[in-house]
Amino acid sequence: MGAFIDFDPNHYLGLEGDARWLTFGGFEGSTESSYLAGPKAFFLQRGRFRPYGKLLIGAAKIHYPFAIGDATYFALAPGAGTEYRLSHRWRLRVEYEYQMWLSSPGYANEPNHELTPNGFQIGVMYRILR
Repeated sequence: MGAFIDFDPNHYLGLEGDARWLTFGGFEGSTESSYLAGPKAFFLQRGRFRPYGKLLIGAAKIHYPFAIGDATYFALAPGAGTEYRLSHRWRLRVEYEYQMWLSSPGYANEPNHELTPNGFQIGVMYRILR
């Protein structure tokens, strides 16, 4: 589950803040959450489609499996996606995001392999203002 808020002062640049919670279905009780914000740029708008790229930064938290412990890391999250306008207030949104959790532990006896949660998201958004 997740939630986000956008502030787009013009048709080309904006700011986004988002939060995601992966609290169920994790391996042996593991959970993840992230709280990120940053700039977003729109490009190549065509008809009802509005593609964008973004770079978010913030905090990422994990509860490790087998109750090993909890940790919080600094995260960078580039992403790209598109919004499809359904009506003046409703939009469908599809995106891919690749999070890099800096200084997170890697695998034992291996080169540095920080945690990199990533994936596709789909959802709807409701425009409050304008």
